Amino acid sequence: MIEVADDSLRRDRTVKLRGYARASAPMYVIVNIPDRCVEVYTKPMPDKARYDTVHTLRAGDTLRLPTATDATVDVGVDELFAKPKD
Repeated sequence: MIEVADDSLRRDRTVKLRGYARASAPMYVIVNIPDRCVEVYTKPMPDKARYDTVHTLRAGDTLRLPTATDATVDVGVDELFAKPKD
């Protein structure tokens, strides 16, 4: 699951995070617009409605996303916050 959070950041970190953890979603990602970072939550703990591991990625880091074919897609955090080219 991936959320892009601006005004919804608080809700994404609480209500939605607990729901995804309870559902055992293996990875929950929040693209945090205000802080210009990406929060990656892994290792769900359904009984506690939270994730065991949290990583914060910043400029220069790479977000690695799994695909349905067991491959991965790498996305630079810088790319997520880059201004569109004219």
